[in-house]
Amino acid sequence: MHWRDNMYTLTPRTPDRSPKLASFLDAMREKRMGKAEMLKMMEEDAAAGSSGAAVPAKKGPKKRRASTQPDKEARHKNKKKKEAPTRAGRRRLRSVPPRIVPSPPWSSPLLKPLPRRKRGPGNGMGGEVVRRLTRAHRAVKTTRRSFDEAMGQHAELLARLDELEALRAREQQAAEAREEALEDQLAAEKAARQATKSELDAALAKKTAVKVELEETKALTEEEVGRLKSDVIHAWDRSKEEFLQSSEFDTLCTERSLRYFKDGFAGCLAQFQDNGYSEEEHPASFLDAKKALMGLPDEEVEEEEEEEEGEVSRDEGTPPSSPK
Repeated sequence: MHWRDNMYTLTPRTPDRSPKLASFLDAMREKRMGKAEMLKMMEEDAAAGSSGAAVPAKKGPKKRRASTQPDKEARHKNKKKKEAPTRAGRRRLRSVPPRIVPSPPWSSPLLKPLPRRKRGPGNGMGGEVVRRLTRAHRAVKTTRRSFDEAMGQHAELLARLDELEALRAREQQAAEAREEALEDQLAAEKAARQATKSELDAALAKKTAVKVELEETKALTEEEVGRLKSDVIHAWDRSKEEFLQSSEFDTLCTERSLRYFKDGFAGCLAQFQDNGYSEEEHPASFLDAKKALMGLPDEEVEEEEEEEEGEVSRDEGTPPSSPK
């Protein structure tokens, strides 16, 4: 790589004019002005220096003074004097074969700045060329540096854009994966809720069926209990009627009556004896329990008599009905 291709290479300082400018020409070759043009300008500058006419440097636009005829003739003569030695010098330079001088390194003493000398009358044109070349070189380097910086920024932006696109692609993939996972989870939860709902519906239907069956069973049980109660009541009534109409009940009642009679008779007899009334001194039939029992009236006859008396009393108490 040449030293001019490096953007960080400093521009070599423009050396002062000297009789030998080979190093300067080698350093500044391949520019807008060729070697032949620079040699031509140097010859013209040298011819102007030998004639004693100073070439003023180009400055900003100035107001031109009105020239007279004698001034024009003097300038025409000076121009002819300049062109004569310039043609002779050009013929001498054409006879010398050109040499290719390698680019000196940075440590070469040729590139060291020479002591600045007082600007003579013949140094104006060469200094202007050097300044133009320097400005052009600096502009080229500035443009190249700006272009390199722009390309570097462009490359960085492209790399950053690639990174952003890759990051966006990864984020999009992650988002799609999360969305798919959420959709799967939502579907699973929906299926679980559906299954739970089905189980609850089945349990509710089973509970309803059990409740209906329980109510039916309860109704049947209550009906059966009522029937059993009625059967028990009817059976008790039947058995009671049968027992009351049986001879066993009559025998039991007779035994109980006889026992009550005996107990009462014995109590009365004991009271008589306690009062000093003995059976030996006063024999009587009512003191014998058997005789007293035989002397009692029959219960059936008494009941018939009581019924007859009741009917007679009802007849007497009821007034006759008046005729209509």
